[in-house]
Order: sequence, then structure tokens, then C-alpha cells
Amino acid sequence: MRKAKIIVLILIYGYWLLRTGYFCFAEQAGSEILDFAEDVSIRSSAMGGCYTALPDNPDSGILNPACLPRTRAPLLTTMHARIQTDTDLYYLSYSQPVCSGTFAVSWIQAATEGILRTELATTEMDETNIIGTLNYYSNIYLLSYGCKVIDTLSIGVVVKYLTSGFPDMAGQYGSGLGYSADIGLLLSPSENLSFGLKVEDAINHQSLGTGTSERSPAILKTGISSTFPFFGNQLLLAQDVSQVLQPNYQPKACFGAELNVRNMSFRIGYNETPTAGFGVKSGSIEVNYAYINKDILSKENVHRVSLTYGF
Repeated sequence: MRKAKIIVLILIYGYWLLRTGYFCFAEQAGSEILDFAEDVSIRSSAMGGCYTALPDNPDSGILNPACLPRTRAPLLTTMHARIQTDTDLYYLSYSQPVCSGTFAVSWIQAATEGILRTELATTEMDETNIIGTLNYYSNIYLLSYGCKVIDTLSIGVVVKYLTSGFPDMAGQYGSGLGYSADIGLLLSPSENLSFGLKVEDAINHQSLGTGTSERSPAILKTGISSTFPFFGNQLLLAQDVSQVLQPNYQPKACFGAELNVRNMSFRIGYNETPTAGFGVKSGSIEVNYAYINKDILSKENVHRVSLTYGF
């Protein structure tokens, strides 16, 4: 009866969001610090982007650091994907449990290479001449820590350092430096139920190559996840809701499900468009795949794969 009530609660909450028009699938206006965390977590991507209340996620160090204390062994995760026709995404993360909690260090890079560099020709036709190519890189370096306050409650923090720009045009337009910090909380009143909360970019600042600086509004993310027996296997349902903490922004929601069958996991989700994927674990190695069908991606850029190794 209790499990049925939890499922009904999740369904009612999602239905209320739909009925009140609280889905906002358009890009939210405003300046935000560059952050690819949600794109590099393959498990989360396959589940529609849900992650705030997933206590056993290998990418907790970049998602919700309060989930890190659930990491039982050192983990190394890597991923590479083509996110646009000319842009590659790289990700590397390592988490290490210690006596008082769990630390994680991560690196994310978005690289756009081969950008044509032109100059205006001094001819009557005013044509442009190609004088070379440029490469543009955006990097995020993350240090995360999470610990348990009590058996059912854990907290965590992520500190991020960001760089972006053209290495061949150092100090010129297009370069930037920045920092930000996230805080997270995870409440697990039982083994089968978790509530998550994260304040993204609670503190942040970015300096641009133009001599200007900017700050992004913080984003509040809440989530719920619960597991249930399902024909002898385990079914996990999850839902996240995010809200930019600034007027005139609409909340956004996503849904995800994961069916665990022995050493395999089958996932589906919804976040603007349907998502899907699976995971396979053999010994210390885990491979995860996600299919992400976004309008900004071509048909060749919808597949994502990550590799996790447990020590």
C-alpha cells in the first residue's frame, strides 16, 4: 500500500505540472555559466535528465554531490561524444571514498575545432579571404565532496572553475574565466525512497575577454526517486523539477525510469523529447549508452556512451 501511494504521488505531481502549464520547453532567456554536467552523465541522460535523487549514480560528483557518500568504492568514469556537427564533448571523473565522506575530481571540455578565420579583402567585390582556422575550448574543472550528517541525510558541495576562449587569440575577444559553486542535499528515509535538492550556481562569477563580467541566477533543482519490485526485478521511477531563482522563469520537469535485470539496466525518460538507453555491468566495468533526441542535434549526434571502472 505504501509503494502504491508513492507511485500515485509521483503521477499526481507530474499531471499537475502538465495541467498548470509548468513545462517550459523553450530555451530560458538570460546569461548562464557554461555547464555541460547534464550532458556527460549517460545514465541521467537516458532517464530524461533526472539525477537529483539518484543515490547510486557514478556521476554524482558533477550532478548532486550529496549522493557521493553512497559511493562504496573508487570509480573512474570517462565519456566522449559529438554534441554538434563541429563540437566534441569530453568528460573524465574520479571519486574516492574516505573515512568522513567521498571526494571527486572531474573535468569537462567542449571543443570546437577548425573554425574558419577570415579577413576582409581589399577589392571592389569586398570578398573575404580565409587566412586560417581557429579552435575554441570551454573547460570546467570540478572538485566535489559529500558526507553523511546522519544515516538518512547527506550533504555535498561542488566547486567549479571555468575557462573558455581561443588559445591562438589569448587575451582577445571570446575568452573568459569564471567560478561557481553548487550545494546539494539527499534525504533517504528508507532504502527505496530518496528526496534530493540542489542549488546550482549558488555562488558564481564570470569575467569575459571584453572586460565585462556577469553573474547567473541560481537554479533550484528538486527530485524524488523510488524503487519497486517488478516481476522479480527492480524498477526505479524518478522525477526532477528545476526552477531558475529569478522572476519570469517557468519551472521545467523531467521523468525517468530504470529497470534493473541482473547485470543490465534498461532506461527511458522524457525531457522535451523521449530518451532511452541501457547499462551493462561485468565485474568492475560498467558501460552505459543513451539515445538523446534533441532538435539541436543531427541524427548522427544522438548517441552517447560512457565507461566506468570500479577499483
